Amino acid sequence: MIQLTPEQRHELSRPEPVAIDPETQQIYILVRQELYERLRALLDEGTVYTTAEMLDRVLADDDAQDLYLAELQKKYGGVP
Repeated sequence: MIQLTPEQRHELSRPEPVAIDPETQQIYILVRQELYERLRALLDEGTVYTTAEMLDRVLADDDAQDLYLAELQKKYGGVP
């Protein structure tokens, strides 16, 4: 673990703090540990597929109740 310099602490007060590796010029977005843990859980492979499946179901339900969807699909070449 590294200790933050005053310059780094200042950067962390910005809305989207970044760090640049001077050797590779790679840019990193810095996030607090709590946020990282939440993001990591969301990006877990199983969670991504579960979320996509849930969205598919929600959107299918919404499409099923859309009175104008078939007309729009026919007009604009979507799925009949």
